[in-house]
Amino acid sequence: MRTKILPKITTKQQEIILLLFKFRFLNRTQIQKLLRHKNHQLINSWLKDLTENKYIERIYSSSFPDNLKPALYYLANNGISYLKNPGGFDSTVLKNLYSEKLRTKTFIDRCMLLADTYLDLKSRETNKLKFDMSLTSDYSELVERDLLKDLNPATYLIQKKSGQTKHYFLEVLADLPTQWLRQRIKRYLKFYESSEWEAETKRKFPTILIICPNYRVLDYVQNYTRRLLAVMDEPTLSVNLATVEKVKEFGITGDIWKTA
Repeated sequence: MRTKILPKITTKQQEIILLLFKFRFLNRTQIQKLLRHKNHQLINSWLKDLTENKYIERIYSSSFPDNLKPALYYLANNGISYLKNPGGFDSTVLKNLYSEKLRTKTFIDRCMLLADTYLDLKSRETNKLKFDMSLTSDYSELVERDLLKDLNPATYLIQKKSGQTKHYFLEVLADLPTQWLRQRIKRYLKFYESSEWEAETKRKFPTILIICPNYRVLDYVQNYTRRLLAVMDEPTLSVNLATVEKVKEFGITGDIWKTA
């Protein structure tokens, strides 16, 4: 098959494409912070060029007050073709990118929240504190890829502090019917009971962090999880919950978590 010839782009523009592959949806401010670049005018120039050359698409409203918000960006056909050409990227994730324009606001908000969480964690790093945050687009590159793809948490997080390492599964729940919420919690507990993680990785099962859209969902999930844990055989599983509002205000390292 003949390789599609794409318009030339700069190294920084290539980085933008890779960032959108990782996070799916980003605004200009997030992209600038992720690139650690001070010149917002240059960022806007790169984004404009990528948009005109069909590498990315732009979501923007000219109506007040939405016009006060920065535009959102996601990968378009040429951007996906760029990722296909060298190969090595998860084919399922690439295929899903063709449906980005159909994504719901809930999905987009989730992507934005994870990007902000990543930036917040990186801002807190020191010589003795490091974070490694892998999203679903990263799972194929990890040793634990098969286990992570099966469970499919929003994020697999590793914290290294003063020589000690902690592992977390981060889940972001939507305001959906309780049946869906129950199924998601059951999936985590079933995965825990299977002991596959411990057998394959030789590590303790990660702490589960669940971000809920509001307190109503948090209370329901907390009570439901407690009931399931109560009938399990001496579970050592740690499940913690917080709301989106609290995460946005204090970050996931803040004192915001309620125990299930």
